[in-house]
Amino acid sequence: MKKILNIICVSVMTLLYTSSCNKDVELYSGCKSGIFIQEIYSTDIYGNPLSYRDSTTYSFANAAEDVTSGKVRLYVRTIGEVVNYDRPYVFKAMEGTTAVEGEDFDLSENDFVIKANQAMDTVYVKLLRTTKLRKQTVRLKVGVEPNNHFETPFTQYKNSSSWSADANMHSAVSFVINFHERYSQPFYWSTCEPFFGKFSANKFLAMNTYMGWTSTDWSNAGMSGQKIMYGKLDYFARYFGKYLLKRAEEGNPLLEEDGSYMQMGNDYKVDYSSVSSN
Repeated sequence: MKKILNIICVSVMTLLYTSSCNKDVELYSGCKSGIFIQEIYSTDIYGNPLSYRDSTTYSFANAAEDVTSGKVRLYVRTIGEVVNYDRPYVFKAMEGTTAVEGEDFDLSENDFVIKANQAMDTVYVKLLRTTKLRKQTVRLKVGVEPNNHFETPFTQYKNSSSWSADANMHSAVSFVINFHERYSQPFYWSTCEPFFGKFSANKFLAMNTYMGWTSTDWSNAGMSGQKIMYGKLDYFARYFGKYLLKRAEEGNPLLEEDGSYMQMGNDYKVDYSSVSSN
């Protein structure tokens, strides 16, 4: 009986195999290419990706006064067939954005095209520096959407190069940029206040720009051999005060947020009497 059952099983399997070989197997006919955003956050010593990110924070706080914009670079990647012709894709601001295009950011320098024989494109998001960034953080969420050339076959990916690792999931179709220009009073400013006056973001930025100071200089302020030292504060206050008066006399005064002339400490106050009242 066992021998008979084995013969029957072999016969059935042979029949099924022959039947399947006589049928035409339907080939995959879906979209050939997918599109996604993936930003590498860290690598090993050989440059191999270890982790990724789907958001970043950009600050104008250390930028010179004459800097009006900044850029964030993103990589738009594809999977599937690489073709010998250009393929446009959709890249735009997404829901959840508080930034206003043309006012807070600009995407116009990009053409949003995967070039012929390429599998990736670089997008530059231009962030515009406005005074409101000193009071609030602006959120820009950009992303890709399907079109005639590309679909979005997956919307998330693991934040790890190892499939076995336990890691958070990141968005594959969007990227968030939070940008601001928030200033906090340096610790050493309390020592400088009798010379420089009350701290303000406008004054801090103007002094750093004119004096050539950086955030590192403020972190090291007061230490021997550093740019900002107690013994130099008298000179700095007089030197910058002269610059404030010169700007006012030229009709281009440096102002505080409330519109008043920028001032120094009590013993170093700028005499604006020669200038028409503000």
